[in-house]
Amino acid sequence: MAGTVYELQISAVVQTKPVSRLEKFSAPVVLKLPYDAARASDPDRLGIYAYNETSKTWDFVGAKVDKAAGTVSAAVTACCTFAVLDYDKSFADVPEDHWAHRTLKVMASKHIVSGVTEHEFNPQGATTRAEFAAMLVRALGLKASPSGTPFRDVEPKAWYADAIAAVHEAGVVDGVTGTSFAPGEPVTREQMAVMLMRAYAFQGGKAAEPDAQQLAAYRDAGQISAWAEDAVRQAVKLGFLQGQAEDRLAPQVHAARAEVAQVLLHMITAADARGE
Repeated sequence: MAGTVYELQISAVVQTKPVSRLEKFSAPVVLKLPYDAARASDPDRLGIYAYNETSKTWDFVGAKVDKAAGTVSAAVTACCTFAVLDYDKSFADVPEDHWAHRTLKVMASKHIVSGVTEHEFNPQGATTRAEFAAMLVRALGLKASPSGTPFRDVEPKAWYADAIAAVHEAGVVDGVTGTSFAPGEPVTREQMAVMLMRAYAFQGGKAAEPDAQQLAAYRDAGQISAWAEDAVRQAVKLGFLQGQAEDRLAPQVHAARAEVAQVLLHMITAADARGE
């Protein structure tokens, strides 16, 4: 707990009539709550949570932190009991000296990434295209869409079907062909860059100035597919994507789970800096 618990109630009181209580909103309303800086060891881990009376648990709502104002805000759709919580998740295979330690703590607190088990993250493991689509839905705050997709290899009842439909409708993710998505295939670093830059544009991010020399330092830049070259150049220019080594970009290599978390955090941080 990093602040006061608030119970939000909105009622209409009319003389001689019963009190009319508004339970749900016709459109999302932004709720902004203060947090206690003395109780928040890392403000980037803070989020607004709603108390679930049925399960007796706190459910994550959203996390837009304004450190200068000392507040956290999120879009809510109903009256409820809310509080700012500090979600501190650790993974046994990501110790404090691991380069992605804080990244994974922050991304886990935003409930965008999760472990392969309760205690293991598998930071070097591959990320499937379906998993990356689901992370983008959570990072962009998209509503999972039940409308279906044109992809024949996405079963309507699959856990990822609605997420793929949502990012496809938003124009963020395409299939490997017009009718195939390959949900179980590992996402490559260049595929990740393309989807990431589309997500960045969806958030209102502006393209960086073109720089023909941006990829000159990488000896494997020639391995970048033509359809991905502009997105990779943009991702490198904006600092979202870094090489796996000083002179190696590895565009065709599968994106590791920790790498995916890092590039998504870069995108979210950029959006926060724009005040979105």
